[in-house]
Amino acid sequence: MVICTAGHPNEFLKEIGITESMRNVMLDDRLGKRFENKEMLILGGTLDIENVRQTHSELINSIGGMIKKCCT
Repeated sequence: MVICTAGHPNEFLKEIGITESMRNVMLDDRLGKRFENKEMLILGGTLDIENVRQTHSELINSIGGMIKKCCT
């Protein structure tokens, strides 16, 4: 599981192609073939942290379930 923070919102990052670039670098280049299951969570929008704090908390709380799903 790779967790990245980003100042811009996830929608904007996806729109301009940065999300896919981040995934390629982190999951393919950095983790490579060493891992069968790889997931990446981008916590975007941190430039306006008060607006995304609740959403980020919910995503962070779901990590255990994501890991369990990948490893079973």
